[in-house]
Amino acid sequence: MGDQREREIVLSRVAANLRSARRRLDLSQETLGILAGLHRTEIGMLENAERIPRIDTIVKLATVLEIPVDQLVDGLTWVPPERVGESGRFVAAAVELLPGSPGSSAEAQHFPADQSPQSDPSQS
Repeated sequence: MGDQREREIVLSRVAANLRSARRRLDLSQETLGILAGLHRTEIGMLENAERIPRIDTIVKLATVLEIPVDQLVDGLTWVPPERVGESGRFVAAAVELLPGSPGSSAEAQHFPADQSPQSDPSQS
């Protein structure tokens, strides 16, 4: 990924989706870890946006959580560059819960990474 802000976008989206799916099944981080063959601290790090999961970890978690793999990255979109030599960027939907979760919005609003409400410098 190109820069720290893009990494934060990916981390926060995966973290929110994982936390929401785990809570929906009323599982503790420890129970999820045991069922997925991961340590509970790994689950905590993923939910606290401290670590980007490997592909095999995403597959394990999705299987245990009984969701499609893509739900763990729901709300992330890659915008490819317009020209060769430029960088693409990630954008994240401005929703915190998976579709169908209690309190979730049916329609997500998408913001470029530099215009996301979470990237407002006045809130740092």
